[in-house]
Amino acid sequence: MELEEQVMTLIVSAGSCRSMLMEAMRHSRNGEFAQAEQLVEQARGALHAAHAVQTQLIEADAGEGKLPVQIVMVHAQDHVMNAVLLMDLTQEMIAIHRRLPPCGDKQQSIRGNGLLTVFLLPHLRSKEGGASGLMPIS
Repeated sequence: MELEEQVMTLIVSAGSCRSMLMEAMRHSRNGEFAQAEQLVEQARGALHAAHAVQTQLIEADAGEGKLPVQIVMVHAQDHVMNAVLLMDLTQEMIAIHRRLPPCGDKQQSIRGNGLLTVFLLPHLRSKEGGASGLMPIS
C-alpha cells in the first residue's frame, strides 16, 4: 500500500469511527442501548483498521525518520487520536446513561438536556436548599 493510500485509510477509518461513536452516544442518550452497543462494535472495527495501518507506518519508519512527515500525515494521526479518545468517552457516556432512571415525558427533557441536572445539580445544592448560585431549572 502506497503512503498516500495509507494516510487516506487512516483519515477515512478514523472518521468513520468517530461518526459511528457520535451516533452511538445519541442512541444511548435516548435509552437505545442495543443500537448504541452495535455502533460501538462497528466503530471498534473501523478503529482497528486505522490502528493496523498506523502500526504499518510505525514499523516502516522504525523510529529513524524514514517516512516524510507532511501535514496530511499529521492530520491523519490527529483523526486517529481523536477516534481513540472518543471511543473511551463514548463507552463512559453509555455507562452513565445506563444508570439514569427510565425516561417519562417530563424526564425525557432532563436526559436530553444533559447530565448536569441529573448528576451535578443535587451535589451543588446548599444546606439551605438553594442551588449555589445556579439558575432554577424548570
